[in-house]
Amino acid sequence: MNKKKMAKLEKIINSSDLRTLEELIIFDTEDGYELFGEYVITKKSNKFVVTNKHTDLFEVFHNRKLAVVWVTMYKRDKLVDANRIRDLDVMLEGSLLSLEIHKKLMDESKDLDKRSLNFIKLQEDRLKKNAIIEELDRYVLNARNWQLARFKQATK
Repeated sequence: MNKKKMAKLEKIINSSDLRTLEELIIFDTEDGYELFGEYVITKKSNKFVVTNKHTDLFEVFHNRKLAVVWVTMYKRDKLVDANRIRDLDVMLEGSLLSLEIHKKLMDESKDLDKRSLNFIKLQEDRLKKNAIIEELDRYVLNARNWQLARFKQATK
């Protein structure tokens, strides 16, 4: 969070409560998002770049939601899950591109055999995309539940 916004909030909330709040809330900033008071997600060329204010961390995602989920898992020291999310992000992007290519090839094909082959590849791409999304949804739900539990704990 920038210093100007921080100063305004410090007038309303004491410093220790503000630090606790900063740990819980995802702030929407001019450049992107700030999470846990240390991670920043910025959009650059249709990609989302994750950095850390205090380290040289640098990760790139094709999807903003997955960047947020990755940061959540990384913050929780669930590095195997964080790495899997990063891999699934790349796989999903590849799957979407493959879907687009096979649909175009199928639509442009005049030969029945080529059209059928591209239709089969298109169906395989759809199945692959759905499997990736299903796995990602489990990580998203896990991250959301963790965040909600933290919010409930903080409001007690």
